[in-house]
Amino acid sequence: MSKTTCYLLTKDNTTQKFEWGDNLNRVTTMSWGTGISHEGGIVAFDSPLVAAMYADNNTNELWECIGEYGKKLGGGRYEYTRLTAVCAVVLPEVTEEQRIAFGILCAEEVCSIPEWRTWAENWLSGAERSQETATAVANATNNVAARLAAHAAGWGEGRFAANSAREAVVEATVSDDLIAVLARQAVEIA
Repeated sequence: MSKTTCYLLTKDNTTQKFEWGDNLNRVTTMSWGTGISHEGGIVAFDSPLVAAMYADNNTNELWECIGEYGKKLGGGRYEYTRLTAVCAVVLPEVTEEQRIAFGILCAEEVCSIPEWRTWAENWLSGAERSQETATAVANATNNVAARLAAHAAGWGEGRFAANSAREAVVEATVSDDLIAVLARQAVEIA
């Protein structure tokens, strides 16, 4: 993979034991070989909004970077062995509700269970957002992405909704472009 612009989430200028700042270059010692291990690389995202959807309560900064020697993880996420921070950028503000909507939209791409899809449409429209219904729907499905999205909605924990997006990528080939579209839709819905 050639050099690409990407976005790194950090907390107080640090991530994965690295300190970050303008024009700082970081290199990991990992190599991928043929396995699926992702240990040791630096994970970054293909857009600020997708990064914000994956952010948890421990991240508070976003850096525009140039990534080299990247490996696509899916869902708008890449792992790099070399990353150069260009400058700090504004981390888009995303609400818990928007993160939950993102998780539900991603799960809709891979879940065809009629009862779950009805619940998802009702949640997205605002017609039904009770914890009891979300929990019941989560417990009734065997689709991992759908279960995670429903639990995130039931608990009001948007940071868990990103797990739904990751599982949707695992269960089906959900493209990075589609992930970006779903992130924008989630902002508009919620």
